[in-house]
Amino acid sequence: MIQLITDFYVSVAPQESAIDDSRPESVIPSQILSNETTLLHKIRSNNRYADVYFLTSNGEKFSAHRNILAAYSDIFVQIFDESSENPVEIHVNDFAVDTIQSALDFLYDKTDSINEKEKEVFKFAVKFGIQHLIDACVSFFKDSVNPTNVCEFIQIAYSNNFNELKQKCLQILVQKKEEIDPTKMAKLPSNILFDAFFFKM
Repeated sequence: MIQLITDFYVSVAPQESAIDDSRPESVIPSQILSNETTLLHKIRSNNRYADVYFLTSNGEKFSAHRNILAAYSDIFVQIFDESSENPVEIHVNDFAVDTIQSALDFLYDKTDSINEKEKEVFKFAVKFGIQHLIDACVSFFKDSVNPTNVCEFIQIAYSNNFNELKQKCLQILVQKKEEIDPTKMAKLPSNILFDAFFFKM
């Protein structure tokens, strides 16, 4: 997380020499540097300096910070660049409160916050172009794909061109076709069925 924020600032800062012998060593205590997760959670739980609010259809508010969000997504950068509001308000009427909370917690280094919520969090991540969160959800899909969910996951893979997930799903469609609900199989798009038919192990 710290690296992501660092990379963001480096990309917008004026270019300087890569070697600067006059630069002093960090004055940040080492215990703070080793506890960046705790530090980010303290930031997340304190609304005092929040400059972004996610607003739900029922009026709930979730606070966040532009610098954190911008480090994760160019879509957030565009929203902030085009807004004159302070704080910026982002309406997220299409998502459940729990989904928004989990996604934001993940961005503030609580990586287990999306456990068992990956499908809905994935949609949030795609909408706002949060690649780090997309990757985490896709990793879960790859690890957990099985005959009961393969028809759902393979459509996600094809819609987003996730090649590794595609291959894993095709493999299960071929190897375990007897265990897959035939009514779900019948609803798969023809291009997926075609690829499964000609899939080579």
